[in-house]
Order: sequence, then C-alpha cells, then structure tokens
Amino acid sequence: YRTHCSVFHDPSFSLTIRKYHCKICSIAVLGKENIMKHAAQMHDGKGAYQCQFCKKFFLRLNYLEMHRTYGCSANPQRARPLCDFCGRKFCQPQKLKVHIKRMHSDMADVLRDFQCKLCSKLLGSRAALQRHSKEVHSRNSAVVSCPRCQKLFQNRSNLKIHMLTHSGVRPFK
Repeated sequence: YRTHCSVFHDPSFSLTIRKYHCKICSIAVLGKENIMKHAAQMHDGKGAYQCQFCKKFFLRLNYLEMHRTYGCSANPQRARPLCDFCGRKFCQPQKLKVHIKRMHSDMADVLRDFQCKLCSKLLGSRAALQRHSKEVHSRNSAVVSCPRCQKLFQNRSNLKIHMLTHSGVRPFK
C-alpha cells in the first residue's frame, strides 16, 4: 500500500488525486488535467503512445489500445460490439454488457443483484452495494479523522474527498 501510494499518489498532498508520470521526460504530475497541460506545454501536446491509424496521442498504453480497438474510425479492423437483441453498436464490450443487463433483462433480476440482504436497500451497482455493506453494516466501520484538522468521518472515502479541501486542487467541474 505504501509503495502504491508513493508511486501513484502524493501521500502528503492527497490520496484521491492520481500521480501521472510523463512517459517522455518521466516527471511526476498530480492530476490528469495537469499531465495533459504538461504534455501540451512541454511536448507539443504529445503523450507517449500514438495511434498508427489517426496519429492521435495518448498518455497511457491501455487508453491507446482501447481507442485503436473500439474507437478509432480510421482503423479498418475496428471492432464494434453489437447487441444481439436490438442491433445497437457500442464502443466497448463492457458498455454492451451493461446495456444488455439493464435493457434486456427482467428488471426484478437486475434490481435483486444490487439489493442489500440485510436492510433491503436498492443500490445502483455492485460496487455501490459493496461500499454500502462495508460502511453501514460492517462491525469494523470505525470513525476516521482528518490528520490535518481532526474532523471526523464515518469512512475513508468521505475522508479522501474532504482531503481535497486541504490540497487546493479542484478535480470536479
């Protein structure tokens, strides 16, 4: 965890904002917007990875691969996942899976997947259900305090959001 935080975050500044490493000059920059600005100012807008079809640049290899496989209109072999039920095309296989589950499944089954077994609350996703169970029903849901101002929070995610007030970084528009 400590190694992860030192590589991908700045623990003294914020654990909620990701640290990006420029693939061209290796400088570490906090926040996606800031690494894009860095690339624009220092490297003529170029990231480290370029699409061979449309010449667009990407900061990360997985972004390039996703773009090249599903999103690049200049790629003649681009895959467009297709819904067998309604014929709608999607840019990513994951979006097709979500579409089929939400649009072509019995709604009762979909809702039951995200319903809390302890209090019957309906949540919007499996991640939200897991977070709800951990925060509301876990015996270990101890109160955590801000290391800078000692304000108390019911869980770590609320503390992480609060830490933004100390950082000066405003990631939300």
